[in-house]
Amino acid sequence: MQRIKNNEFGYLGNHLVKRDGVESSFTKEEILEYKKCMNDPCYFARKYIKIISLDEGLVPFELYPYQEKMFDHFNDNRFSIVLACRQSGKSISSVVYLLWYAVFHPEKTIAVLANKGATAREMLARVTLALENLPFFLQPGCRALNKGSIEFSNNSRIIAAATSGSSIRGMSVNLLFLDEFAFVERAAEFYTSTYPVISSGKDTKVIITSTANGIGNTYHKIWEGAVQKVNEYKAFTVNWWDVPGRDEEWKRQTISNTSQLQFDQEFGNCLESRSQITVLINNIIYEIRIGDFYDCIRTRETLGLSFEEEVRLKAIRWDYHTT
Repeated sequence: MQRIKNNEFGYLGNHLVKRDGVESSFTKEEILEYKKCMNDPCYFARKYIKIISLDEGLVPFELYPYQEKMFDHFNDNRFSIVLACRQSGKSISSVVYLLWYAVFHPEKTIAVLANKGATAREMLARVTLALENLPFFLQPGCRALNKGSIEFSNNSRIIAAATSGSSIRGMSVNLLFLDEFAFVERAAEFYTSTYPVISSGKDTKVIITSTANGIGNTYHKIWEGAVQKVNEYKAFTVNWWDVPGRDEEWKRQTISNTSQLQFDQEFGNCLESRSQITVLINNIIYEIRIGDFYDCIRTRETLGLSFEEEVRLKAIRWDYHTT
């Protein structure tokens, strides 16, 4: 079916989105393509997804190797948690996977939740953009499309909301996506109220993504549990060097333009970088990240340095103590 430049098949004047109830006939080539896309989200993304580039506008989505592995990770695991560096493309990767899941899995409810409702709606807007650029033979048809939800003709839907205790209470959710969960306020309360929803179905999937934001929060606890294999979540890490174009020179320039502390926080996946302590050693005050402090304790014998020397090397700043 060719895309029609009028409202005959479009949804409420949007000729890029196929409306509900449109009868479709497919060529043999389209049927083969549909099956390939249904069985392989990476193929679907590479061939049919378009995104907005800051420099080039609307462009085909080029999958990084880590993004292909991430799709496989989402597919293979019921509970996924992702720790990713800033500006790695994790959000658009997640958007593409959510659209693929909705299009090719009938009668599913996908909830996109973020710290702020506006952020969740922005992710849904990205889903809509990707949907608008799909050929009609891949689109399931649209019953409702607004800033807060998309309802498809295959009885699947995607809803966007803020993370609150009542956001999905009482709903049947098949895929729960939590964006930047380390930054969600009152996350423990939200997760406690939400867990009965996500644990009620045998096949319900949960995807949690975030950049680092210190230790002790709910995201950190789930992440550590996944790393230590004491919960059902499976951990996936996106490091700064996984992103094409980022090398040691890029790292050096980024640190020189910002700081080591900011680099650790934004790009280093350092969960402990915001948790600092003050240490007084031999009348000198040191400010040091908790993770680095314990590294000093663990490594001082192997490096042959005194504890103070090791602390000084890793300290954020230090000065003489005045009394």
